[in-house]
Amino acid sequence: PEAQRSTAAAATMFTNSLVSSGATAAAGILFTQFGYPRILLGLAASAAIIALLCRLLLTPGKTRATAVPKLHPSAFGHVD
Repeated sequence: PEAQRSTAAAATMFTNSLVSSGATAAAGILFTQFGYPRILLGLAASAAIIALLCRLLLTPGKTRATAVPKLHPSAFGHVD
């Protein structure tokens, strides 16, 4: 509904701002503690792992189980 759309948009923007502020503060603390090279290496490694996981989990393949099983028409009580 149109009336709830502005409330949802405001809640989304507030949550994004809150998470961004927390991430910025955490990054600042980590950069001060461990230095730029270690943090950037960790970010690059985590990005590579996430990319591989996305590739493995989102690529359709024959070996993966399907989320929706294929049922025979007789399972619905009628046979053609």
